[in-house]
Amino acid sequence: MAVQLKRIVVTVSKIFLWIILSLVLLLVAVIIAIQIPAVQNFITQKAVHFISDKTNTKVTLGHINIGFPKSIVLKDLFLEDMKHDTLLYSHRLSVDIDMFKILSHKIEFNQIEIEQLTAHIIRSMPDSSFNFDFLMNAFGAGDTSAKPEPDTLKSAWKIAIKGIDLKKVHFTFVDETAGRTMQFSIGGFNTQFKDFDLDEKRLYIKNIDVDHTTASIVQTKSAVTSDTASGAILYDIDVKDINLSVLNVLFQTPEQRLNLQVDKAGVSANKIDLQRQQVSFKKFNLSNSSIDFT
Repeated sequence: MAVQLKRIVVTVSKIFLWIILSLVLLLVAVIIAIQIPAVQNFITQKAVHFISDKTNTKVTLGHINIGFPKSIVLKDLFLEDMKHDTLLYSHRLSVDIDMFKILSHKIEFNQIEIEQLTAHIIRSMPDSSFNFDFLMNAFGAGDTSAKPEPDTLKSAWKIAIKGIDLKKVHFTFVDETAGRTMQFSIGGFNTQFKDFDLDEKRLYIKNIDVDHTTASIVQTKSAVTSDTASGAILYDIDVKDINLSVLNVLFQTPEQRLNLQVDKAGVSANKIDLQRQQVSFKKFNLSNSSIDFT
């Protein structure tokens, strides 16, 4: 009886070890396979066709490169909206991410790089719908306008970002309901975070560098004042260094117009705490700049 029991234990142990070994070999094979460009692009094109068929819009992706387990690079990504206008185009989107941390419900971006991006967001009358709502509806996101319950504000996922680098980014937001048009053309933008915690509403920024950038905010309707302070979610934001080069900002309403032109500006701060409205500068430089207010 003891000999028979021993044989059963040995047999079961061997089967269990073979299962574990097979799973490990399968995982290794998958990891090796997704390093092959042909496999990556085959899977990508299948996913692109699925999204395109699901949304009845044009979706294309020129190339994808996955450097497991650290990086994902998308090239020539294009999405159109339901009116067949450009919703999003990105020449190059690179993400340096720790993929293993996803297993523990953490999404940690070491670096996000975007080059030559164009995005157009429209909020239409009379239903206040966005031109990207069809994406949410196609994948069952439902009504995204509903406010979450207080106990669900904190996400089960932890998201962290260490650095963002943007080059040649063009973004427009047309809000027909509010009578507002926002346009941004960013030549270069770089920022590094010391601490990025959305759950705790804490953003500690090492530096913000902006160059060759124009921003325009035009309000065609008079703004309606409302008391939103009680429902506002205040973030703890601290910035150390800000460097601006060749910046042009326009803000216009039916009542007033503000135009800011900066050739070069730099701020080195002991503290810029927006939540507590505390500002303490080490150094402030401004040259060849002007402000026009009417």
